[in-house]
Amino acid sequence: MYYYSMRHPRHFCMVGRIAANRMAGDYRRAISAVQARHPLLRVAIKSDADGQPCFYLTRPSETELVQRNTISHWSGIVQAQLERNFDDDAALFRATVVFDEAGAELILTFHHAIADGMAAITVVEDIVMALAGGVLRSGAVPPPIGIAEGKRMARTEPSLKYNPDFDTRKLLSTAGMPLWRDFQGDKVAVKTSALNRSVVAALRNVARKNRTTVNSAVCVAAAFSTAGVEQRGEIRVLSAIDLRPLLGLERTACAMGAIAGTIGIAPDSRIGFWEHASLHAEKLKHLRNPENSLQLSAALDETLAPGCDPELASGLLGGLNYDLVVSNLGDLGEVQQIGDVRLEAIWGPAGQGRLLDERFVGVVTFGSEMRLIEARPVHRLSILDDVVSMLTNACVF
Repeated sequence: MYYYSMRHPRHFCMVGRIAANRMAGDYRRAISAVQARHPLLRVAIKSDADGQPCFYLTRPSETELVQRNTISHWSGIVQAQLERNFDDDAALFRATVVFDEAGAELILTFHHAIADGMAAITVVEDIVMALAGGVLRSGAVPPPIGIAEGKRMARTEPSLKYNPDFDTRKLLSTAGMPLWRDFQGDKVAVKTSALNRSVVAALRNVARKNRTTVNSAVCVAAAFSTAGVEQRGEIRVLSAIDLRPLLGLERTACAMGAIAGTIGIAPDSRIGFWEHASLHAEKLKHLRNPENSLQLSAALDETLAPGCDPELASGLLGGLNYDLVVSNLGDLGEVQQIGDVRLEAIWGPAGQGRLLDERFVGVVTFGSEMRLIEARPVHRLSILDDVVSMLTNACVF
């Protein structure tokens, strides 16, 4: 992700809403404590004497404080954060707090080289702990994460074997194609919506009856909506594949621990919504096969070996050939409260990689409600209202 963003900056936002009676200084101190706990939140990346990228500690970013009564909605700040790159030599994490006497929205921005959506959730939870007066144990800058030595997975049947083939010449050719929007001056639109707990419960029941998942239902709804507004056939949806279980990482590990896979979804009037969701779930299950994931991770390590041409990273991302990202972090459980600090809601991740007209939909189920946040090029129509309507209507069939 570092090599890629040398040419095409890529980062994302996570938002947490808390209820607490705290002052501006309390938020600054809490976020500083979390930055001290997770060194990745106060690192930059630069090349060492051998030309290899490496982490180095730098000055932590200052928390920006915004009073709630001075803005119309916090989503405008997310939009501005997605439009703003990280400065050279600056820490690859920054925080904005929109607050009043009743609580705050924590808007956290991460460079994708240091964290993914699950890591961002950990940071939100740690800020809640710090605001409640909890003591946070500091960590060290982690070593590079690779496939654990000696890790072996049972082999799959030959028909399921996955053979990633990264031809360097093809990747460099892809990197040179006009696939990306310019970052400077680009405008991003951000929108939020939600499904209440009764709709979420109904979605789970219907998905279970149709032997599929809520995640696949969300992906199908987003693909159908995109196909409708853009008058297109197949929409290629990118999903994150969590490597934490394979790498021996806990959910709370602050790191980038995912790879990506793309699945095409083409609306077909001959089959229904839930049949599409079942097909998607089967394809995603194949991508998430443990051996396939390890093979892909190993191939990535080999292709982006130390000393490689950084442009290969752009070729890899461009080669994913997707139209839409659906990043679903799943069900994070019930609303959390520590002392008098209550974590009420989470939105995210929200991102834009400037890959053509990329749409990004982040999904989190928390406190039995599903919240969605959409980021898109400002000149593209929103799909979010249609996605929510489609998911709600799917519950009655």
